[in-house]
Amino acid sequence: MLRHRHRHRFVFRTDVHGCYASIDQDRLYESLESLVPEKPLLRLLWGYLHRTLRDLGFYREVTRGISLGCPLSPLMGAAYLQPLDQAMAASGLFYARFMDDWVILAPTRWNLRHAIRRVNEILACLRLQQHPDKTFIGRVSHGLDFLGHACSAQGLTLAEPTIAWYAEHVPLLYEQDAGASPHWRLHAPVGWRGPQRVGPRLRLGLSRRRPCAAR
Repeated sequence: MLRHRHRHRFVFRTDVHGCYASIDQDRLYESLESLVPEKPLLRLLWGYLHRTLRDLGFYREVTRGISLGCPLSPLMGAAYLQPLDQAMAASGLFYARFMDDWVILAPTRWNLRHAIRRVNEILACLRLQQHPDKTFIGRVSHGLDFLGHACSAQGLTLAEPTIAWYAEHVPLLYEQDAGASPHWRLHAPVGWRGPQRVGPRLRLGLSRRRPCAAR
């Protein structure tokens, strides 16, 4: 993205509001039929999509969305957003997506408007909505945040919301250290006063202890 920011003046960054919970199961399964030729595997994926939840003794059939904590869900989400990837690849603009978060760079305002219109059309077909608080449209020179980093004329640094999040949550991890697994410990250095900004990096005092070998 840093290499392309000098040739593109305008940016569009957004993500999907409640992506996993909003996925249309039938439309996703139609996409999987064109990607997975093995019928037994398709039957397993059908069972993954059409699942039943039990809550306090009550059973509820899930008719929309995919499981949030399943390791298979990121792959299913990528398959569902494949029409967006294909359309942006055909546009010739710079496009990068991670999960349901993506950024588009365009050299002209007209190119950006055309890309935004195409994105809105695809999201409408997929029955998805953009997150209003995480959508940014403007000039690249104003800077932009993407995946926790800030891209500006000074280069790539940690975004201020990322630093604020660590400053708020890392001390809580230290408070919970007493009950942590012996294979995962947070060790605060002597005189530790919380996260510290060191240039573009954030020093947290985190370390992972490897399991001891059996004797």
